Amino acid sequence: MMNTSSSLVGELREKEYRDAYGEAQIRMTLPLQIRELRKRREWTQPQLAERARMGQPRISELEKPGERRLTIETLLRLASAFDVGLQVRFVPFGELIEWGEDLDVDNFDVLPFEKELAESVRNAGVQSIPKKPPKAAAAAAGACQAAGSSIENLQQSRSATMPLTVIEGGREQYGNHGDLNVTGASLYRNG
Repeated sequence: MMNTSSSLVGELREKEYRDAYGEAQIRMTLPLQIRELRKRREWTQPQLAERARMGQPRISELEKPGERRLTIETLLRLASAFDVGLQVRFVPFGELIEWGEDLDVDNFDVLPFEKELAESVRNAGVQSIPKKPPKAAAAAAGACQAAGSSIENLQQSRSATMPLTVIEGGREQYGNHGDLNVTGASLYRNG
């Protein structure tokens, strides 16, 4: 829902301004976040360039707002180098306004996967988690989602020993489970 008390709402009524505002949010904030992620990891530009399979001059350009157009391929390479996810999606202007007004360089940092996982485990009080989930669990969830199949069909077709990933209380558990449903590509215990 849009915050109608925002000073931007009046200006955003003009289509040209909305387009420019949306473009500026991407062209200004992504370069700043790239630079901030690199600095928080204490990497040099050449180190990031090596990890992202790019030249150092390109990293320098990418870190300067408005200097270089960012492609999805470039962003995917950078996400891989930083070991973080990349989310590209269309949003209502109200969300874009809120995001822009709450913008703070201190919030640009994103933990790499292993650090995020370790922090989540520590906060949840989990003793240990498997290093890698069983391939069958990921395959089952993906197959079910891709086929639009119900978990009941999946359960009927699986063998009694096929492990499934279950998210319960914020923790993944592996094993055979009879009371499952599918949400997205993850399997959750009912109840």
